Amino acid sequence: MAPFSKRLLVIAFLALLLGPANSLPPRVADSNENEASHDMDDGAEEELPPLKGDSVIEGSTLFDDGRAFEGVSVSIAGSGVWPPRSVTSNVEGRFSFSGVPAGVYELNATVGHWVSEPIQGIVVEAKDRKTVSFKMEQGLQLAGVVIDAQTRCPIEGAELLLSEYGVSLLPKVSQSDGKGAFLFLALRPVDQRVSVRAQGYIPALGISHHPGKGQITIELTRAATLSGKVVDEEGRPIDGVQLEVHGDGQDEVPIFMSEETEQFRLSLFNQQQQAPPRC
Repeated sequence: MAPFSKRLLVIAFLALLLGPANSLPPRVADSNENEASHDMDDGAEEELPPLKGDSVIEGSTLFDDGRAFEGVSVSIAGSGVWPPRSVTSNVEGRFSFSGVPAGVYELNATVGHWVSEPIQGIVVEAKDRKTVSFKMEQGLQLAGVVIDAQTRCPIEGAELLLSEYGVSLLPKVSQSDGKGAFLFLALRPVDQRVSVRAQGYIPALGISHHPGKGQITIELTRAATLSGKVVDEEGRPIDGVQLEVHGDGQDEVPIFMSEETEQFRLSLFNQQQQAPPRC
């Protein structure tokens, strides 16, 4: 991938995590959700306006031997398409996204336990036409549990994001159940990176694990609580003050927290558990 494309994807990913609370993009995941997670899709697909660009990204979904693979869900996201959109390949394995604005995009393809390598860094110019191809393969699964590092008790409701490259516009999402268990389906046989957050715990970010190496146990350390009171120079309390926390966490990972970023992150995660709207 070109350096420019990598930078754009990183910026976009950070925007998802730290962006303003009033820009809440919905679902980024695919149809292969964790069977242990809660089903957030009520069956009603969100109506989105048509794309207003003048370019096309089209392609095919194929078996390894070149035969057409029908019924594959292909999703797109990027600088000119947000929230993500998806289409289904036809009987000839063909699909097309029209009206795509100029920008840089990521596509992935999945159906059931079948998956293909995601395509990142697709640079689209004005009045452009790009053609891509997905070769589908039987995917693996990654199962695991999230536990308290001190008590060894399971943690329910932990939020998990998974992607092959660590930075993705189309990550898989899941949530741990009452036994702390989670399950991701349709994964390629390569190292996957998992990030985990849970209320009251220090996040675990970018944990690398190969889905063919068995179950993974993720231990979360309890976080400290910071409380206080905001007063003016005469000691009178001030209402409605916006607070931000800056610092370094474990492994010197920078920390930036505010009420807005936490609300945004939670709202984004909840919406990511819904299927991408169909074009």
